Amino acid sequence: MSPALVSSVSDFPLLFLVQTAIAFFVVFFILVFFRERPPSPPTIAAQEKINDGKQNFIVGLKDCFSSFNFLLLSTCFGVNIGVFYAFSTVLDQMLNPYGYDSNTTGFFGVFMICGGILGSLLVAVILDKLQKYSLYLFKELILISLFGCTACFLWFTLSVKPGMEQSLGFCCFFIGFFITSIIPVSYEAVVEVTYPVDPEISTVFLMIFAQTFAIIFIVITGELIKFKFVALTNYFFLVLSGLSFVFFFFYGKEYRRVNLENRSLVGQNKN
Repeated sequence: MSPALVSSVSDFPLLFLVQTAIAFFVVFFILVFFRERPPSPPTIAAQEKINDGKQNFIVGLKDCFSSFNFLLLSTCFGVNIGVFYAFSTVLDQMLNPYGYDSNTTGFFGVFMICGGILGSLLVAVILDKLQKYSLYLFKELILISLFGCTACFLWFTLSVKPGMEQSLGFCCFFIGFFITSIIPVSYEAVVEVTYPVDPEISTVFLMIFAQTFAIIFIVITGELIKFKFVALTNYFFLVLSGLSFVFFFFYGKEYRRVNLENRSLVGQNKN
């Protein structure tokens, strides 16, 4: 949308107006149609949370940051989402020295968004089809996504040269595909490893990690590009993605919420 709407500096107010209108309609429909909670608890764990009442924020915070799995998941998730934000922010500056104009890089951004939509839908279908086993595949699905991210950044690094529009376009599509597919799985995984911490506490810190890393990476890559270290910027993204993939192997499978529900079901069957 941005390349189609903006052809000169004077067109930016129109772009901001369109983006504001879209955001307004999204917020409006959420306020009108989105329920605060379902009519009945969806799981035994949810019923237990209702019975126990709201957890103190400080207690929940301590529980989260005392969990190795939470810290590892949040760091790997935060680094990759931060890389995605930083990459999409400086993409035009990275490709401009190689002869790619803003219109072309804008469409690369569209390809990333389309890939992200497809990746999220595919993960949702996989989790739905494997309902009985999906909870036990969180680590594997995240590792596959992290590996795909690393491979795509290697592909991008090797493709950054003049006349490689098709290769870079496909590469951006798959970067969006793999990175965005991490998000729904990570939300579920972080709730499992921090239960009985309220989900709104654990998930919000997941995004705080992502936003914090994004700010740091945007500042670093902006400085690298300013001093003409464009190639080094590509390797920066590649190394960060690769390190996340390697470190996530140390993530331990922990299913507190599922274990509680299984114990409750066993107790009900005995009764």
